[in-house]
Amino acid sequence: MRAPRRVFAWAASAALLGAPAVARAAEPGPDALPITVITVQTDTGDDQAEALTKALRNAVRAMPGWSLGEGDFSLEVITLSLKCSEPPDAACQSRIADQIKSDRYIWGMVQKKKDNTIKGEVSLWVRGKGAVKVPLDYTANLTEANDDALKKIAT
Repeated sequence: MRAPRRVFAWAASAALLGAPAVARAAEPGPDALPITVITVQTDTGDDQAEALTKALRNAVRAMPGWSLGEGDFSLEVITLSLKCSEPPDAACQSRIADQIKSDRYIWGMVQKKKDNTIKGEVSLWVRGKGAVKVPLDYTANLTEANDDALKKIAT
């Protein structure tokens, strides 16, 4: 009876030691720039915006040299509180950075279209440089952050 327990304990230990480590965002610092991901705004594709936001956060965590900034912010709430236009202009984007206390953040707006596609754009804003925009156009069936196609879009 002792031998099977010993074998089981050894096998369990070997499995735990050989299991891949969970990937975590690097700690902010000179080698890992913190980037905050603001919840993607939408009026028509809530599931898709939520999945895209999660996929963006996962992509930031996985990128060497980046770390996920602290905070859970909604673009819609921030722009309303700052009385920004939609989409936020350059001046408002700077005010958003001040509000969330971040020198770098990702924000976006998407819409679910009648042809069952998601269209919009995601931007990376960097203090002193402004925003770099990336257009989005993909199928609306991507509602899971871990879907390989959505991971590719987020990356």
